[in-house]
Amino acid sequence: MPSGVYDHSHIVPWNKGVKGVIKASAETKAKLSAMRMGHRSYTLGMKFGEETRRKHSETSKRLGLKPPNMTGYKHTAEARKNMSEGQRRSGYMQYAKGPTAPNWKGGVHPENRKWRNLKEFKEWREAVFARDNWTCQHCGARGVHLHPHHIKEFAKFLELRFEVSNGLTLCAPCHMRLHGLDKKALVTLRTKGGKIIEVSPYKAEIRVKQGCTVLTAQTPAT
Repeated sequence: MPSGVYDHSHIVPWNKGVKGVIKASAETKAKLSAMRMGHRSYTLGMKFGEETRRKHSETSKRLGLKPPNMTGYKHTAEARKNMSEGQRRSGYMQYAKGPTAPNWKGGVHPENRKWRNLKEFKEWREAVFARDNWTCQHCGARGVHLHPHHIKEFAKFLELRFEVSNGLTLCAPCHMRLHGLDKKALVTLRTKGGKIIEVSPYKAEIRVKQGCTVLTAQTPAT
């Protein structure tokens, strides 16, 4: 149908003359909340381009909007209760705890934490530090954050957990390298029983003292 046939001049736009942010009433907010319940936002996980982010920023500045800042914010008791009930209804709490949690390792963390909080463990740590003169036994660093390292593993050798002779003072970086958290060249060793293993160079030094033989050192593929 040709344009201009109908006269819409008598229709006034609902938002004519409205400036700034329109604040909805409590009743309207409740209806919007009920409507959105159970629906995911279409923008969830979406990455906006540089131009779009710039426009969003300019619009927010023009309207006087500020990004949400939760620093120092404390939820009310009612809000915490509502969040807890929401997580319980969604099944999140059952997923985040116990064997169904993504980082579940058989419940070893509470057990290890309990042992490491014992008075005996703290006394063992101080005794190891004092014996080594509060010096990293690998790099010789002093006056840095030190870790007490178990030569024979803490989790496997229960009877040696508090033996000072089974402890070694290391600085934090050396301790991480020893456990392979800082990737370095791998060293291939042959154990007393003839088994071939690959360990970090820092752990290899201790293994050699225990009777292992160095075969080759190689750089791991990245």
